Amino acid sequence: MKSVAFEADGRIVPVILCGGNGTRLWPRSRATKPKPFLPLVGKQTLFDEAIIRCSKQELFAPPMIVTGRSCIEHAETELALSLGSQLIVEPQSRNTAAAVALAALRLPADSVMLVCPSDHHIQDNAAFRERAAMAAEIASDGWLVCLGIQPRSAETRFGYIRRGDRLSGDAFRIAEFIEKPSGPRAAVFAASKEFCWNAGIFAFRAGDYLAELERFRPVLAAAA
Repeated sequence: MKSVAFEADGRIVPVILCGGNGTRLWPRSRATKPKPFLPLVGKQTLFDEAIIRCSKQELFAPPMIVTGRSCIEHAETELALSLGSQLIVEPQSRNTAAAVALAALRLPADSVMLVCPSDHHIQDNAAFRERAAMAAEIASDGWLVCLGIQPRSAETRFGYIRRGDRLSGDAFRIAEFIEKPSGPRAAVFAASKEFCWNAGIFAFRAGDYLAELERFRPVLAAAA
């Protein structure tokens, strides 16, 4: 596959990750049709919802979709194609860091990426876009940004973020990541204003991400 430069014209580049093993909602979801491609909430698939959230052209460039070979047919939806999306097909699944690297390598170093899973249901698209714009502004100053969600319950199926010092407004340094805590710990985190759920949505400049990857995961960076 040849590498093709992707022009964002200063807009945020949505990088939509879709795939999975199809095990969590089996037998409704399968490896060949994991949950992003199912209409679990309403008539639209979660994948189409992700595309629509990132379709405001004043804010977002056409999306980059990273998927596996088994999901190509599902990812090439009429909606995605109509927005001029670029499809990147992984030769083999190597989880989030590698998938994001494949997208970052197609972009100019100063392009701001918004990495979005395709299996989320977000009710308020306007609020999402507002926060995406805020995250992109912070990322343009060289930060790697992770979006958090205020906990509503002691959820053990999510990772948590412990807030550090406030940077400005609703932006904080990240003091610590805690992956899927036990029930008692989750209850403490949910009751504390120090913690939020890790949304798995990230914003950073392509060059900044690749520099961090080369620093901490040089083998993965070289392979990508």
